[in-house]
Amino acid sequence: ISEFNKRISDVLGDCSIPFIYEKIGSRYKHFFIDEFQDTSLLQWHNFLPLVNNGLAENNMSLIVGDAKQAIYRFRNGEVEQIMNLPSIYGAVKNEFYEECENTLRNTLQKESLDCNYRSKKNIIEFNNSFFKLSKYKLTSDNYLRVYADDLKQKCPVNHSYNGYVSVEIFDMDNLSKDESATPNKLYKEAVKESIFRDINVLKEKGFNLRDIAILVRSNFDGADIADFLTKKNIPVISSDSVLLKSSDKIRLIILTLKYLIDDKNDVTKLALSLYKNLCADPDSCDIQK
Repeated sequence: ISEFNKRISDVLGDCSIPFIYEKIGSRYKHFFIDEFQDTSLLQWHNFLPLVNNGLAENNMSLIVGDAKQAIYRFRNGEVEQIMNLPSIYGAVKNEFYEECENTLRNTLQKESLDCNYRSKKNIIEFNNSFFKLSKYKLTSDNYLRVYADDLKQKCPVNHSYNGYVSVEIFDMDNLSKDESATPNKLYKEAVKESIFRDINVLKEKGFNLRDIAILVRSNFDGADIADFLTKKNIPVISSDSVLLKSSDKIRLIILTLKYLIDDKNDVTKLALSLYKNLCADPDSCDIQK
């Protein structure tokens, strides 16, 4: 599927609308693109023939996005793409793109949503303060434009609980006396210990484990934290943990089958010895015996 957009672009060539787009365009009149900041240049340029055709027939389309999120370049998103609308960022100068830009200029209506219905009061106020501070820390005039407007959001819903925000900054010099450990390793260990402490505090306040979610930057970080918490007797449900290969019982069965096929394999013997605690009689699982 990662090649799909490239192949569409190759077929489009000079951006003339091919048969497939004519058929789709005659059936679908309105287009809604959510998370536009995560839409790559290739995806947006591939959609332009459809959007342009719909707008030319006085049909409304909707694009929703937040330029502040595009700075992470998630899925090859480009912040300039949403910032430069109605201009088409990265477009080759030709008759088709000029037509699209003219159509967008004549039909584009910008609207900023100033009410946050999904977050609670303290989270909204924290975000307002954070972005107000951040825009003065940016050195690039291009990115400063993203923060130029009034970024304050309102909280139109009264909640019985106003939410909670905590930011923890780790002192790298005092994390550990282990001089052989890298700063990155020290930081990750400190983060995991902090997560464990926070979970215990939340449990003491009456929250259930199912009320707690941990967001991470990558699947590797998620697996690392899940493994750490599991060893601390904190049950974790994640995309990795629900896989069959993540079950100790399944691993034990597979290793046992391997041992029955080849009982001379020292690696299998050693691996099996690590799963003795899963047996009803741990002594009977001692491969060496």
